[in-house]
Amino acid sequence: MNPRLREYYDRKRVKESPTKIALIDCANKLLDHVYAIFRKGNPTLFSFINFYLMEVHSLCVQQYN
Repeated sequence: MNPRLREYYDRKRVKESPTKIALIDCANKLLDHVYAIFRKGNPTLFSFINFYLMEVHSLCVQQYN
């Protein structure tokens, strides 16, 4: 998992955000990154999107298993 995203999630949880809210915040942060990639027209767009979707999935799996 992305260590920066994990730190962001942990900070949200320390502030006593519910798990779902913290996960949604992380997903929104990743979507901001994806949007920036679209805006810049990066040629490796699909590999980045796949990477970010895998990050969100791994967060969800860790929290609910």
